[in-house]
Amino acid sequence: MADRFYARFNLSREDFLVYKDEFDAFQNERAEMLKKEFPDAEKTLGNKKVLFIGDSISSDNLGYRISVSLAAKLQAINGSRSSSTSATLTNSSLELIEGMRPEIVSIMLGTNDSISIKSLGANTVAIEEYASNMRKIIAKSKEVGAKVLLFEIPLVEEKLFTAYFTERGKFQSNECVRAYNRRLSEIAAEENIALLNHEWLKGDELSQFFEPDGVHLSIYAHKLFAKAWLLKANKLIKGANI
Repeated sequence: MADRFYARFNLSREDFLVYKDEFDAFQNERAEMLKKEFPDAEKTLGNKKVLFIGDSISSDNLGYRISVSLAAKLQAINGSRSSSTSATLTNSSLELIEGMRPEIVSIMLGTNDSISIKSLGANTVAIEEYASNMRKIIAKSKEVGAKVLLFEIPLVEEKLFTAYFTERGKFQSNECVRAYNRRLSEIAAEENIALLNHEWLKGDELSQFFEPDGVHLSIYAHKLFAKAWLLKANKLIKGANI
């Protein structure tokens, strides 16, 4: 089932097409579940133009982005790309924000920035460069009048990540993730926007929230995040404290 795993993250168009009907049926079923739990979502968010900026967690074909888009009937714009960093995504994000003029910009970016690459001897994107890129995206969002949903970088399951990626020359720790998140928190405070944590990622069995690589979110975690996203977005539009 390796092809199915890769097809989730848009790494192969051919693999995706093999599973398209299955993925569509899954997302439609989840969307119906979300509609029942959030009956006012379409009324509040329906037809809102929402730009999603992120990496493979947001581009996942079985992930939260498609689920909430269907459940709330969003005008969703997918600005997320698998394997992306803030360095590779900033310019295209600024262009999308300027051209599409979204009403909400949903940002969850930085997982790949914060990963350490052995051949570089450093993080993929240094923390200050990451901060500069995130400031640009947030500033452009506010410039066009968009509301910003800014999420922390998700934690990883360290043991799984180490087992899967060390031989590939990649290293990560939650200490590092938290350092990037602290920088993100400072930016959010400066910009007077909420930084939304991952309170849905909790419990003794952290592994239940991750795929075997310890970094991609599991189907179960995406369901929880879809609920969290709809709750936060609904409050954001209503002007409530999120």
